[in-house]
Amino acid sequence: MQRRSPHPGQRFAGVPRMWSHAAPETLLAPEPALPAQVLHLWHHTCAIEPERALALAVLSQAVADVQRYQQSGLAHHRALFDAARDWMYEEDQSWPYSFVNLCLLFNLTPESVRDELLNRPATRRAA
Repeated sequence: MQRRSPHPGQRFAGVPRMWSHAAPETLLAPEPALPAQVLHLWHHTCAIEPERALALAVLSQAVADVQRYQQSGLAHHRALFDAARDWMYEEDQSWPYSFVNLCLLFNLTPESVRDELLNRPATRRAA
């Protein structure tokens, strides 16, 4: 704790020092981040540009719709799944937020994403 100087214009010379022996260096070494932690940081950081955040939201919503509604028998769920699936199979790159462009933006291969989400049974993805 820093003490106040008895004279208003005079600076206090005693600056507290940090203890170098307080924690070993191994305690301060960074640990590897789990995928969920990286995702949390990705979604909750202020450093992401709005365009990139929108691109991630569009891709995430399509993935969520495919995963959630692929096995659903309800008509409105099926419509969401069909729209997401059709968007994922579209090869058009003229629209900035097309599936292919978003995959390329996030360094993903469109074919591998399609294969993982659409061509494999839901039970294999859960494993």
